Amino acid sequence: MIYNTDNVAWDRRGVLFSAASNADQTELNAIINGASPVDAGVQDDIMADEHHADLPGHDYTWVAEEEALDFVVGPVLEEISRRSTISGRSYPFSVDLSSIRYRKSSTLVYEFCLLTTLINKSSAIFDEAAVLFEYISAEATRLYLGGHAKSVRCGWPRRHNEPASFKGMIAQINAMCGEFIWAPRFAYADVKDPVNVKDYGLDFVAWKCFQDQRLGQLMILGQCACGENWQDKLGDLSAKKLNEYIQPVSFVEFTPAFAVPRHIPGHLVIAKLSTEVGIVLDRARLSLLCERNSNHINSMFRSQLLDINAQMVKALK
Repeated sequence: MIYNTDNVAWDRRGVLFSAASNADQTELNAIINGASPVDAGVQDDIMADEHHADLPGHDYTWVAEEEALDFVVGPVLEEISRRSTISGRSYPFSVDLSSIRYRKSSTLVYEFCLLTTLINKSSAIFDEAAVLFEYISAEATRLYLGGHAKSVRCGWPRRHNEPASFKGMIAQINAMCGEFIWAPRFAYADVKDPVNVKDYGLDFVAWKCFQDQRLGQLMILGQCACGENWQDKLGDLSAKKLNEYIQPVSFVEFTPAFAVPRHIPGHLVIAKLSTEVGIVLDRARLSLLCERNSNHINSMFRSQLLDINAQMVKALK
């Protein structure tokens, strides 16, 4: 299959996002039941807006009903077909003319991202998923950079043996790469750790190491956004903000990245988003990176993904 680009502009992205949301529901239904008709993801839309032919007092005909159904389902099928083409073997569904069938991916990363997109954002499961998403995004970015690259997750809340304070986190990164110099712009800020600063939008750092132990490395600084308000977080990570405490952040100007568990639809939409936030790491790109390094990803995350995916499926049934 060939990826057919579209010309939907950023300010008309709602059309694509609606189809993407319905495609997510169809994929979830397939995970739960093994297979799913494509129209399973649009049942709420049909009931709310289109499905009137059987109601008293309506003059809708079943012909009109079928046309309405096709109008809603068509974009969803197009979206699923695009996902299948873009994601290749990392897409855990087989697609025919009117349905999809679930086939478990080798890493479970695609499924994890889908479930994280759909899970109730006020649940404890979501909080755990958001933290795990940051670890996976950090490792996937390291893999993207290739050999001799390193990465560290530095989002909030800290886990395992990660430093609790922002200053401590920056000190750890500095010890690993020699960059990220703690130098608060305002004198009071260095008296003690800044109390109200948790991560300043910085959820992970990945860098490509030279073998000469000198400074000046290619660096990617990443922000993760798992919530429904992800579009409100586009400016949370910036050199201007980080420079209040870190000068310089990196000696070579860093590349920002924005990681989301959802699938970002649209050729021009993702291009426009990239001008705002740098490298976009959505569900398709993350699952591709992980699938290409499946043995490594499984050694790091398999048991966690099995557990949290099962919890999220149970909660979403």
